[in-house]
Amino acid sequence: MRIITTRVLAAIAAAPLLVGSLAFVQGAATLPATETLYISAGCPQDTPGTCTSTRWLGKTSGDSSSNFITAITPADEVMFRATGAINWRDYASDSSLRAQGYRLDVARDLEVDVQLSSQGAMVNATVHARANLNLCDVDAAGAFVNCKTTQLNGANQTVLANTAAAPTTASFKIDLPDTMAGKTLRSMTVEIAVHGVNAAGGYINQQGGSPVRIPYLLETTA
Repeated sequence: MRIITTRVLAAIAAAPLLVGSLAFVQGAATLPATETLYISAGCPQDTPGTCTSTRWLGKTSGDSSSNFITAITPADEVMFRATGAINWRDYASDSSLRAQGYRLDVARDLEVDVQLSSQGAMVNATVHARANLNLCDVDAAGAFVNCKTTQLNGANQTVLANTAAAPTTASFKIDLPDTMAGKTLRSMTVEIAVHGVNAAGGYINQQGGSPVRIPYLLETTA
């Protein structure tokens, strides 16, 4: 089990002293905080009379759910059996993220919950989750520099078994390695894949039922 105090102190000691970084402002300290975003999909009205389906990750949840599994042998399961490939759907962070980013708290995990519901009996489903994090340093002027995108995978897979139509949630805890200490999260994309053999199931809740929780360090004034 992780000891938060020890990990935070180690991270601060190892991180470069960046002017403008939240943790190193004179007289300031940091406290653990969490930002919650939602795996979302909807059909916004881009122009009057038109509708473009889209997916995003943000503070505003969507207005639709996505149906991935609707038959005994749906397309994604057939593809998985034939080639081992899984069909990823991406949810990129929108403009609701803080402009100054989030200095990651590597003492805690990035958490992704994927809620599935069904029209009938959902025998089983396999859910995969991964995250692509765009991480940066912060220079003396407070600008993002040395940005790099890193992919982190969730637990191998989560298998759901449910004979009722009630929603079921697959929860992923994605470890943030110590090498990310002192880095600022500028943007991220969460990718989800679902496959399995079901009678009628596999709707991903994209209306606020599938949150993503980002652990970060919040500046406080002494």
